[in-house]
Amino acid sequence: MGKIKKKSEKVFTPKGVFGELKIVKWPCFKELMANSGLVILFTVLFGAYFFACELLCGGFVQTLVNL
Repeated sequence: MGKIKKKSEKVFTPKGVFGELKIVKWPCFKELMANSGLVILFTVLFGAYFFACELLCGGFVQTLVNL
């Protein structure tokens, strides 16, 4: 048997999707580059942070094992 749709369920049609795409505010090139730069910067910073934590914890475990 077919599933009965409730009124709260949304049906996405290609016309509706393309209509939404027209009202989206797309970033300009300058905003895109600024946001991309921030993403790259924070990715590198978090990577360095986790690398330092890994070295610190690894050294701590190594000293415990060598006791």
